[in-house]
Amino acid sequence: MDFILEQFEHAVYSRQYEDAGRLVVAVLQQFDANYGNIGPQFATRTRTGQTDPQSVDAGVMTRLAAAITCLFSDPGFQLSPVGYLQLLPMQRWLASIFAVTPFRHADHIIRGMNAEKWDSPNLSYPAHFLPKLALLSFPDSEIPMDLDMLWKVSPPLAASLAMIWISPRFLGTKAGKTDIAKVLRKGEGIMAMRQYAESGADS
Repeated sequence: MDFILEQFEHAVYSRQYEDAGRLVVAVLQQFDANYGNIGPQFATRTRTGQTDPQSVDAGVMTRLAAAITCLFSDPGFQLSPVGYLQLLPMQRWLASIFAVTPFRHADHIIRGMNAEKWDSPNLSYPAHFLPKLALLSFPDSEIPMDLDMLWKVSPPLAASLAMIWISPRFLGTKAGKTDIAKVLRKGEGIMAMRQYAESGADS
């Protein structure tokens, strides 16, 4: 499926959630198919925005990250369980989009969606935001994710996120290494995740 940046921006900013969500999946699938590079199906009408994989304009990636920020920050955009599971295996490419821009990660979205006051040290989210929260909790996020809390609310959500955190081949940030170590230390928790997955497969 072709991905045109201006089409995605229009869908996001006009709050056409279904089209915007479909295009998010499309662009992440392109990154996945091209090992983290943009593919020939990625296009933009901006003359200065080169779409050659070796010389993509930083402005193009910043626009893409900004549109994704707007979409995921919109309370009206919700991820269904199916949509979450479809996007989660491609979380590393979502993280890569933010990593190559001044955003660096998606913590600004997580903080912005806090149900508490903007300057509150406590983070609180409604249940319907948890799939988005898990998807945007990149391994190198500076906001600690409470997997125990997430496990109490949704064991499948916590288990899938933990497995994704363990899977990256390289994590150069201290936060990323800390998150992986935290998951690995929870030996009993990981065994519980496995048992839960096996019990679900048998049911």
